[in-house]
Amino acid sequence: MKAINVIDGSMVPLCIRAPIDAARRAYKFGGKIAFGADAAVFPHEDNAHEFELMLQADMPPMFILQTPTINAAALLKREQDLGSISPGKLADVIAVIGNPLEKISIMNRVSFVMKEGSVYKKDGKAVNLEDIDDPVRSNR
Repeated sequence: MKAINVIDGSMVPLCIRAPIDAARRAYKFGGKIAFGADAAVFPHEDNAHEFELMLQADMPPMFILQTPTINAAALLKREQDLGSISPGKLADVIAVIGNPLEKISIMNRVSFVMKEGSVYKKDGKAVNLEDIDDPVRSNR
């Protein structure tokens, strides 16, 4: 049995619909929510789809983007060294082209990851920052 996806009209299995409804209630009543990879609903390379499901649960985009960062750090009691970008903190950064506050689905299209100061593209190899396609920089 399936339910209608309110975002794009596609069919969503009820095994996903129930957790969306639970997440909606948790958010509405102030529950602590962090992005997680333990749902076993998607293969690990598809985890970013969780952002779209959170949007279906009526969470605002800014809150959704905080679930893998400051919210997760707070739940782990690691705010002193995780969850935000500031001097002395550990931080991995992902880059997307566009504004995820306007279209959360772009979180599924990561341009690169910066981990421990090195930039990685899809093939998993470190790249030089000057070699990254940057439409903003190339339009200057």
